Amino acid sequence: MNRAKIFAMAAVLSVLLSGCGSDQQFKTNMESQKYGPDDLHFATNYINEDFGKLGYVLDEVDYLGDSDCGEGKVNMINKIFDTKYTDCMGFSFDAHDSRSPVWIVKNLVSGRGIRLGGLDDQLIWFARTDDGEWEKVWEGEIE
Repeated sequence: MNRAKIFAMAAVLSVLLSGCGSDQQFKTNMESQKYGPDDLHFATNYINEDFGKLGYVLDEVDYLGDSDCGEGKVNMINKIFDTKYTDCMGFSFDAHDSRSPVWIVKNLVSGRGIRLGGLDDQLIWFARTDDGEWEKVWEGEIE
């Protein structure tokens, strides 16, 4: 397909889809006795921004719970990274592909086509040292 057709289709799609998802919020389940709202919000904002750059829109983010990231999990993370983390948080999230005109055009022009999938039950982990900031340390299961 030549570029002129792609841009014509993109123009039509941008008119049809303009405003779709512009103020969309995702659901959260964030109950913790161990961490405050700032800690949990850091993680959800990180996930939203990081996967947003890849063209995904979050549908739901769930904190896995205080008990899921106890001393045993922290020890596993420290063993993997040879670090001295003292705290960790785990999250599960679902996301769908962005339907924004910008992403549609970007995918069409790059030859990737329009992705219609998404991400379900993705896991992401954050850790910090006693005096450090939260950082993403892992995506997926930690075993």
